[in-house]
Amino acid sequence: MEREEVAGLLDAKRKDLAAIILDRAAGTPIEAIVVTGDFATGELSVVYENGEPCIISPCRVTVIASEPLYSQSKKELAQKLFISPPDMTLAPALLDIHDLPLLPPSPAAFALKYGGHIIEGNRGILSRIGRIDAGDVPASFPIGLMLESMLILLRHFSPARFGKARGMKESAQIVYYCIEALGKCCDAMLLLKGRIPLGFRERNRLFAKFYPEELLANERLAEALQNRTGIDTLTPVDAEGYWSDIRSLVLSMCVRHFNSFCCYDCGIVGVSVIRSFIANLYGFRGRLIGAGIELLSSGEKGSIDDAVVGELYARLGCPEAAGQPAERWESLRSELLRGIDQPSTGSALDLPPVFSLSCQ
Repeated sequence: MEREEVAGLLDAKRKDLAAIILDRAAGTPIEAIVVTGDFATGELSVVYENGEPCIISPCRVTVIASEPLYSQSKKELAQKLFISPPDMTLAPALLDIHDLPLLPPSPAAFALKYGGHIIEGNRGILSRIGRIDAGDVPASFPIGLMLESMLILLRHFSPARFGKARGMKESAQIVYYCIEALGKCCDAMLLLKGRIPLGFRERNRLFAKFYPEELLANERLAEALQNRTGIDTLTPVDAEGYWSDIRSLVLSMCVRHFNSFCCYDCGIVGVSVIRSFIANLYGFRGRLIGAGIELLSSGEKGSIDDAVVGELYARLGCPEAAGQPAERWESLRSELLRGIDQPSTGSALDLPPVFSLSCQ
């Protein structure tokens, strides 16, 4: 897709989004609507299906209300605002203007202040957010980004889907989230160097500057990072093989740099060490995340280590699913993600809010 076509499509989608949100928020004064990520940088991932352009990139949008929002009213407004339109996937956040000066330093707050694009409302509103430097971000965030990179891979594909027919859009979505996961891992490494990239091109430039040895040692890594800027040129691809390759890359990078991410010398690191560390640090939900990481390491294209899957069922104390290895893998993945996304009341886990802009 030509650059001019992408720009025109982006402009139209931004206007559509603003109109939808203002209509849904009728009765609540809205100070501004801000997009970040691909919808701000213009680095949209677009693929053609049935002759029509389809946007693969999720729209990260922050709605800022003009008056205080209390917990119940915020919940009710969010339920109205953030139903994704048919042609767009929303990744939303909801704030009011009094939240802005209180936002704690985080990659998400940095992206909002310095990379946010206001599509509706007060053009100066982001100046209410205080100065944020990468060095102000708590040391817990690199490990949070590392965990998020692996959870993205766990969420968006499964060996149970190997060999299934899929269209161009679905293949492109798998590729997109694979590279999104790799990007989060790279962001964790860049945060160790005091840098927070705004967009894929800036990430590529900074990673090449601070980690040239990683790119020299791994052609697949360099290729994956560079290819991101034109996902329509990546399809049709072997989405299953791509997921397997990126899974191996992310796991390898996380293992090799884990001691730096967690600011602690764990000695010789393997997936089991990461699992134990996360479980000890974050309690019950950390135990589930650690199991998810170990499950991720056990499955790739053409190969599932069913013994590891069986061990995880036993360790977690949940009923073991019957069926083929891929079906058992998928069943355990679903259970783990359900537990991770809906932690039980009183969970000891307090993960770094990697994507959260909440002040609470």
